[in-house]
Amino acid sequence: SPKNPKKILLIRLGNMGDAILTIPTMRELKRNFPKSKITVLTSTKTAGIYESVPYLERLITLKFNKEGNKLICATKNFWNLLILKSQLKKEKFDLVIDFETYSKLTPLFSHLLKPKFMVGFCSKGEWRSKLYDEIINYDHNRHEVECFLDLIRPITKNIKNKELEYWTKKDRFIDG
Repeated sequence: SPKNPKKILLIRLGNMGDAILTIPTMRELKRNFPKSKITVLTSTKTAGIYESVPYLERLITLKFNKEGNKLICATKNFWNLLILKSQLKKEKFDLVIDFETYSKLTPLFSHLLKPKFMVGFCSKGEWRSKLYDEIINYDHNRHEVECFLDLIRPITKNIKNKELEYWTKKDRFIDG
């Protein structure tokens, strides 16, 4: 596992609530690796959650085309992903962390970026984990924040703060 990752890509495309639950992991990454540049790849439905998070240097929003003919939408989405993959591959990420638990797209996409190290979840009966360098078992009986923090335990054991936090666009802090 990387000892001091400089470029980190975090992937969370899913729901807004889950996006908020990734923030403690981002904070702990930044606290442990203050010189790292953290990028988040997310969807349009969760981008607003991440816009004011101070631990991020860059936010990339993946827009999925859903209107019209399904084949045309799928083709456009595929080409958009290829273009994004080409752009992100140039970043040469030291570390990619995939917060998704069941997506078949995100581990494949992460693998195509050829980062130095990849971490993601293994869910029962899923093949997706075979693409990761470090596999974290997803435990449905634990709080999501704990599960997300497990993704960085192979890189750092120094996790101090599990509290939730969230900022509005006006930079007002809301205690969690």
